[in-house]
Amino acid sequence: MNLETYRNFVKIIDAGTISAAARELCIAQPALSHQLKTLEAAYGTALVKRSARHISLTSAGHILYERAKRMCLMEQAAQEEIHACIAGYPSFRPDALVA
Repeated sequence: MNLETYRNFVKIIDAGTISAAARELCIAQPALSHQLKTLEAAYGTALVKRSARHISLTSAGHILYERAKRMCLMEQAAQEEIHACIAGYPSFRPDALVA
């Protein structure tokens, strides 16, 4: 899996349907459905419950959703810190990572 797959999973859940997420992401709905099925196959379990009008999370899906949101936030923070560093405003301290 790559980060884009996890971002798209979060978008599906936030949008409530695969179709709505596909519109927001400018991705074909079948391609987004395929990504979701690929995630489910990789984890070996259903991540969502599908109904005609809405998608809801299974227990496993809820775990992945929370983790995927954290991954997206970490990516965003890294981008912001790198841009700040490039601009001459370093906010990252490598020694802060040492426990």
